[in-house]
Amino acid sequence: MQRSSRFFSPLLLMLILSMALAGCARQTIRDPRVLVLDFESTLSEPGVPDGPSLAELMEQNLVNQPRVAMVTRQGMQSLMQKAIARQMSPVDVGLRANADYVVIGSLTRAGGGNYVLNARLLSTATGDIVPNSSVTRACRQERDIYPLVQAVAKASAWQLRVLAEYADQAARGEPLELPAFAREGQPR
Repeated sequence: MQRSSRFFSPLLLMLILSMALAGCARQTIRDPRVLVLDFESTLSEPGVPDGPSLAELMEQNLVNQPRVAMVTRQGMQSLMQKAIARQMSPVDVGLRANADYVVIGSLTRAGGGNYVLNARLLSTATGDIVPNSSVTRACRQERDIYPLVQAVAKASAWQLRVLAEYADQAARGEPLELPAFAREGQPR
């Protein structure tokens, strides 16, 4: 009886160790930190949200998305005021906020009276717009702007999730492959 317990003990230890190592190989390295800046909007119509309100809505919709770590706007008020006074670029603001990506956007009125919402991701590492990150949606009525923000946030979160998976693969020394969820295509 004692002999079998000696045999199972090292076997059990090896099994637990191999499971732990396998778990480490697939671990998430770090979710990208994201800061949403005030959206540009020159519209001053009743029922149409202004730039800061659009940014707040975008943040609220991104905060619960997988693989997105938000740099909240609440703690950034003094930085935002300095940024405006010093005319800092969005990338500089993102760097000072310790963000990996900055969401910038705009709400305009296009021909035909449609409201057009656009958002894009800027990389603080490169200072460039992240390729394929620009998301544009349009609607006819101001009451549809809020669902528009939700759709834009969902599409931006999808892009951030792909970027996070690529970063994880690179950090683990794996070849970069399109993540399985992304092969199904971007949400609409």
